[in-house]
Amino acid sequence: MSIFKNVKQSYYWKIIIFSLIAHLTFVLGHTLIGCTYGYNERYIYCDDIDYDDDGYYPTTMCGEDVDCDNSDPNNWHSCSTCKDNDGDNSYINCDKYVTLNGPDCDDNDPNIFSNPPELCDGIDNNICPDDFGYGLIDEGCLPSGLTGKIAFYSDRDDNDNDEIYVMDADGTNQTNITNNPANYSAPAWSPDGGKIAFVRHDNIYVMDADGSNQTMLAGIGKNEYPAWSPDGSKIAFRSNRDGDLEIYVMDADGTNQTNITNNPANESDPAWSPDGGKIAFVRHDNIYVMDADGSNLTRLTTSYKDDGYPAWSPAGSKIAFNSNRDGRKYDIFAMDADGNNQINITKCRKSSDSYPAWSPDGSKIAFRSDRDGDLEIYVMNADGSNQTNITNNPAYDSDPAWIE
Repeated sequence: MSIFKNVKQSYYWKIIIFSLIAHLTFVLGHTLIGCTYGYNERYIYCDDIDYDDDGYYPTTMCGEDVDCDNSDPNNWHSCSTCKDNDGDNSYINCDKYVTLNGPDCDDNDPNIFSNPPELCDGIDNNICPDDFGYGLIDEGCLPSGLTGKIAFYSDRDDNDNDEIYVMDADGTNQTNITNNPANYSAPAWSPDGGKIAFVRHDNIYVMDADGSNQTMLAGIGKNEYPAWSPDGSKIAFRSNRDGDLEIYVMDADGTNQTNITNNPANESDPAWSPDGGKIAFVRHDNIYVMDADGSNLTRLTTSYKDDGYPAWSPAGSKIAFNSNRDGRKYDIFAMDADGNNQINITKCRKSSDSYPAWSPDGSKIAFRSDRDGDLEIYVMNADGSNQTNITNNPAYDSDPAWIE
């Protein structure tokens, strides 16, 4: 009996010793190869190199085989997208907080934010994952140099009634200028800023910039998307009065309404070039350009997706537009006026970004986005940086139009 008991105890000791050895081997093995517990108690990107030789290994997904060292607040990483650009030795989760142009986000320091620091609001507004290798786009900084007025429409005063509003370009002084139970949309400033063309009950109207003197210009069929010529003498628009959707041009007083496309295809979204010589528009979900009389048609985009709402830059060298070509919701793109160099500049997978409108100096673009859960007006630099919500209202805000 004693022999059996000794054998049994020996057996248990062997199991315990074996388990301890296995556990130590597991722990030491993972420590030596650079594994530390990350989020959710899982190993994340275990490698065998301590890249900056500080004895720490990655605990966040900064990149495979890259030592992010977020466990050491004083000795940081070699992650190529996470740099201390402002020299304050302050970082936080660099895989999550990197602006499009690479500035230091410093979200653990409420007083030091990304470049330029004087434009930041001190709040972590990074909410837009872009999936293009930049982490999250920093929305904490309002672009500088915002001047002029932006018109847009909103249902904030009545969910069943869209009104036209005007605000300063930084989002302040948002004012309802129509105050009418009719539905309004598609505001378009005259070049001198004295008038606004718009759509009301499928008709094209014009009014003074303060909302007074509303006058109907086009009332046959369904008429939409007014666009002024640069000299203010004409307005292009879309109409179905001939049975299909065509681009029309009329004098600014509503006379001489002329079909300039005359094609069985559906056309939409006219936009006049700054020199007045051409009109960009949409046909079959692609962007075309033609002379202002409808001749010399040229196709600019061939994505076979949904490209729309072209907008010329003030210099006439670029055209912004929205597209879902990247297999996601809509983004804002920009291209050369001849169709070359088509680039996604919003890169926001979780939202639909549309209706681009250039600032008068061409350095900024306003657009509509649903990334905050409702439709808001955003402003960004023309390269896509500093995308900022300027309406901040739970209502539906859309169709920005910018004037000096």
